Amino acid sequence: MNAMNNFTISGFVVKDAEVKNFEKSSIARFGLSFKTSEKNGNTEVVKSAIVNVET
Repeated sequence: MNAMNNFTISGFVVKDAEVKNFEKSSIARFGLSFKTSEKNGNTEVVKSAIVNVET
């Protein structure tokens, strides 16, 4: 069984991509910064993270 998980995220690219070239393909690595917020009573809690992306 072939299954693929997908998700969508938007944010800011942290630094320029590092690209590695191979004989038949290439890989790019970069960091993506994003934040999310949630309400906790009368207080808004903001969380941020950096996701390392390899494609």
